[in-house]
Amino acid sequence: MRDEAGEVTLHLPCDTRSVRASRRALELVLRARGWCDADIQWAQLAVTELVANAVVHAHSDMTVRIHVDGRVLLEVTDRDAQAHVAPLDVDSDQRGGRGLQLVERVSCRWGVARGTEGKTVWCEVERHEAAIADAG
Repeated sequence: MRDEAGEVTLHLPCDTRSVRASRRALELVLRARGWCDADIQWAQLAVTELVANAVVHAHSDMTVRIHVDGRVLLEVTDRDAQAHVAPLDVDSDQRGGRGLQLVERVSCRWGVARGTEGKTVWCEVERHEAAIADAG
């Protein structure tokens, strides 16, 4: 993990433990920048889903980038350029399939960038505590 001017890059294996590692790194970065617990938890929800999708669907090692500049930009790059990335329409009794729906709800925007050797799924999560303070 390296932290240069608000940016952290993690190289993680295709392993469910990578979810925990990414959540912990994100928490440390955001806490160091004064984010409140609630905002950290929203951002952690987003990174959890992005990393879990890389493990479950891309079946590849990944690079997680965390960039903080007012809001947090989360990028998860894996080696599967072919996988379809879109929120699923799932039944209420289904156990899974809601990851990108959650990302869509907690982020102000998200997207996918495809390259020849993989793809990057990214999202931006705002700091709501700051937005509330600015409105007051």
